[in-house]
Amino acid sequence: KQWYQRRVRGMKDCTVCGNPTTDKCGKCGKAWYCSRDCQRQDWRDHKRNCNPFEIKESDGKGLGLFATCNLDVGDLIVREDPILYFDGPYHSSHFRAVYEKLSKDDKIRIQALSGGEPGAQEWRKGFQIFVKNRIQVHYNGSAIALYETISRINHSCHPNAIWSFVIGQEKTKEVRAVKKIKKGEEIYVCYLVGVGNSLTPCITKSSRRAKLLSSDAQFDCICSLCSSSDCEEEDLREKIKELDEIVVRCAPRGELKRAAMAAFKKIELMKSCEGLNHDLPSAYMELYELLTAAKVNEIKINYRLIGLSANPEVYREKSLEVARPFKLDCFKEAYNSQVRKIAKKYGVQGNLWI
Repeated sequence: KQWYQRRVRGMKDCTVCGNPTTDKCGKCGKAWYCSRDCQRQDWRDHKRNCNPFEIKESDGKGLGLFATCNLDVGDLIVREDPILYFDGPYHSSHFRAVYEKLSKDDKIRIQALSGGEPGAQEWRKGFQIFVKNRIQVHYNGSAIALYETISRINHSCHPNAIWSFVIGQEKTKEVRAVKKIKKGEEIYVCYLVGVGNSLTPCITKSSRRAKLLSSDAQFDCICSLCSSSDCEEEDLREKIKELDEIVVRCAPRGELKRAAMAAFKKIELMKSCEGLNHDLPSAYMELYELLTAAKVNEIKINYRLIGLSANPEVYREKSLEVARPFKLDCFKEAYNSQVRKIAKKYGVQGNLWI
């Protein structure tokens, strides 16, 4: 009778004491507790497996990660160390030597990932899986690695999360939300994010498609952005790309006035494009450097005419302001590196992100 009543009421056994309860962990939803005391008592063991996601089938994409609770900007989704790690170039024979030394459990974890050819030798199948699922550990380095959970996250050109290295932990990778994610939504990252985690070089549909097809993943994207018939957003992205190309072309030539104006217009357009919100920190730093260079070289710009501030520091502070909520170490390192470079080059002083 007690079992029947529990089933009718949707009750479960408390993970700690076994008493019937309807309350579960609000983050992962996998553990049940009848009181706060039981939850606190179990936390030491539970925290290792308490993740705000579950792994399940994603339509047309195999397995994927889905949020088990509402996530806010900057929330940590997963942080993990790799199963396999190579610091620099590698080849199949090198991979085989490393693979053969792995524990049985690690080999099972690798073989559970997708990308291997059925019937292939175990080490060769592992090599195929590694090539398909490997991730660059640091955006500015040559190390690549395979992660058990992070490597399962599917791609979208309109991502709701970003992966980053962790400062002080050479091999560790983490994923954080870059927009609000509702419970039940799939978690996506963008495979195209490159140096400084900038999406700008692959901002249009044609450039994204070419990049993805030529990558190790080799697929034609069917994400919400690429399969959308909304021409307005694609037109907006095309304009942003054109402005970015002006900056890239004019800045090295010393055409700082034109480059700064294009950089400012690019930011204004990016603000209205939700999928590029996490690209704004690097865009503001780009404008900060251009205006600092113009000021040092006494290049006259009609700031008031185009709505620019005459004080470059405004844009450095803005970069920091929009970057902080993401809580990403890759953003922190990119910002500090840029501040140091500009300080050394132009003799100005900007506050570091501590």
